Amino acid sequence: MANEKNWVDPASYDFIKPSSTQEAKILAIRTAARAFAEAMDKALPAGPDKAHTFRQFRTTVMWANYTLSRSADDVGEDDQGSGKETA
Repeated sequence: MANEKNWVDPASYDFIKPSSTQEAKILAIRTAARAFAEAMDKALPAGPDKAHTFRQFRTTVMWANYTLSRSADDVGEDDQGSGKETA
């Protein structure tokens, strides 16, 4: 069991307050995602494929937001270090 990976990264379960720069980037992603979602909603026919498309798209947007909130390039600007990756 000594080689078993620890799957519980404490930083993954903490609230990470984004810096003002990160927040602006997150808002830009969310705004663009909403516009794309509205275009897909109008264009795609109803059915299970549309539902799957939206589930996958929401996951993609979530990961984009997560990635931005955990990026270290903006850490320390106005958030006193939140968002740093932990070892």
